[in-house]
Amino acid sequence: MNTLFFYFKILGKNINFRYYLKRMRKLVIFLGLVLFLFTACEIKDNDTGDRLEKKWNEFVQKHFVGEWTAYKVDIRPLIGPSVIEKTYPLFPGCKSDRLVFDKNYSGSMSKYLPNCEEEIKEFIWYHKLGELGFQFKDGSTSRTILLDRSEKTLVFAVPLKEMLNEISTIYPELNELEQATIDLLFVNYIYIKQ
Repeated sequence: MNTLFFYFKILGKNINFRYYLKRMRKLVIFLGLVLFLFTACEIKDNDTGDRLEKKWNEFVQKHFVGEWTAYKVDIRPLIGPSVIEKTYPLFPGCKSDRLVFDKNYSGSMSKYLPNCEEEIKEFIWYHKLGELGFQFKDGSTSRTILLDRSEKTLVFAVPLKEMLNEISTIYPELNELEQATIDLLFVNYIYIKQ
């Protein structure tokens, strides 16, 4: 074989490319074996995804799961002083309303009517950045703005225009407000965990 291809004279030294090719081949084989050994172990991709999803759910549900007791209703703009503020129970002799969040993203909302009868609505809940949503079993939904969430306090706001029919019997003074004012107000629900 003609050795012209494999030998070169560079700066007065003979360079043997066969020697370097053998060394490169050994290096490539060694790296291939190392990569094979590290990737040959069984990796359960689905298990990793399941574990990540479980950890994410635990993080999201950290302060939500449990039973919350209604403490106060506060009608106000998002920024500014309260227009109406009322502590629970809303009706004398009745219990406070309750929210229950379960780990499987289900829950229930207990409201007490003026005659102290308990009305229970079951829902599926979700949490996004700054939003707490409820999808009730009757098909209605409610998207709320999450204002505060801690170990003992939960505060979320619902636009007053969405809640006006439901709470105008409790707050008759709301019927006197102009529509432009109603559009700017939110009902802040403050719940505490006991």
